[in-house]
Amino acid sequence: MAEPKKTKTESIISNGNVDDSRISALTDALLSQILSLLPITDAVTTSVLSKRWRFLWTSIDTLDIDDAPCHSLTPKRVGFVNFINSVLFLLNPPSCIHNFHLKSSYSPATESNINRWICAALEEPTNVVREVDLFLLLRRSPMKLPHSLFTCKTLEYLKLEGDMVFNINNYHSVCVPNLKVLHLLYVYFSYIPPAGSVCFPNLEILHLNRLKCKNYSDSVSKLISSCPILKHLVIGKTDSELKDANEADISAPALTSLQLDSYKGDFVFKLLRGLSSVKYLSLSWMVYENIKPRYLPAVFCNLTRLDVTVNCEYWNTLLILLEKSDNLEHLICTKGMFDCDLRYGNVCDSMWTDLSKWTEPEPYVPKCLSVRLKTVVIRKSRGCIGELVVVKYVLKNALVLEKMTLQTNLNEKGRSELASKITSFAGGSKICVV
Repeated sequence: MAEPKKTKTESIISNGNVDDSRISALTDALLSQILSLLPITDAVTTSVLSKRWRFLWTSIDTLDIDDAPCHSLTPKRVGFVNFINSVLFLLNPPSCIHNFHLKSSYSPATESNINRWICAALEEPTNVVREVDLFLLLRRSPMKLPHSLFTCKTLEYLKLEGDMVFNINNYHSVCVPNLKVLHLLYVYFSYIPPAGSVCFPNLEILHLNRLKCKNYSDSVSKLISSCPILKHLVIGKTDSELKDANEADISAPALTSLQLDSYKGDFVFKLLRGLSSVKYLSLSWMVYENIKPRYLPAVFCNLTRLDVTVNCEYWNTLLILLEKSDNLEHLICTKGMFDCDLRYGNVCDSMWTDLSKWTEPEPYVPKCLSVRLKTVVIRKSRGCIGELVVVKYVLKNALVLEKMTLQTNLNEKGRSELASKITSFAGGSKICVV
């Protein structure tokens, strides 16, 4: 019968190499940093190595808790909870934690324990925690997070994923003054702050995905507007039903990057109109295919980089965006998941023979093509007629283009044929490399 596989810690012990190895030459401070990279169960296990190691783990600055090994076994779960409670008691002190990571699949009976662990890491007045990452799966109702998480003065990074309630209306005061990054995934979300309040004055990066929310458009709009120096915004998918978005202003004067991955009607275009000063814009195929000129701002005045996912029959939509992006320098087009070859089989090229899906804006050419556009990348290129018509148009009219790149999975013969077709197109730029 094969022996059970040993853990890294057990291997070190059995080999007897602890004191004789180069590890013993490292300082206690450095060893504590190394232990901080381990799950807390492994870090504590090192206490049996020697007298020197007995309490080294109590100086770790990262607490990484994961109850996955015992989530379905009640006796082990009880032991695990007692183990974590003991760890927090022995840490020197508990509030020395800089990074608190918790991953748990639990029954409602342990909710009080989890709240106690979070509060211990955030204990005032010596709290120095900078990063909190929570992943919680519930079997019943979502968990209400402790108030201390929403008033922490040292917190810079917060990621919440799973069955938690992010609702500032549950607390009499909310302000996380130094928070710079906020990720919310699959949480129960509501954000209707008191008028004029700024809960996240230094937030720079905001990722929202799969939020569960009754008033999604208003809550997200107010969250964005309460972050005065927000620079990067990602709006992912949501399963929430949206009513027509109201016309309240969305303000993000410092925003430079906007990524929209889900189409939710009026709300998405409200975002595009309200956040038209971005320098980088990324649109999923769902958003891209629903674009109409009337939905967009008059111009994306600062836009220099555009990243879109395109299905073959929607290449014409690209012209709408180019015409509103006078300063565009970099264009990235990724062929979508409903690519022509997958949706139409072998009839893709035949549907393009009359060029019905592409209308060149003659004699007008978007300004960005004439004076700004420097690079173009087409990812997952298949060399179909529709795609080549667009490539030909861009090469002809992009007068300062420096590089055109087509990334493809075609075989060697297909690559050769594609390269031959492209090199036959007349180029408007004398310095362009294809």
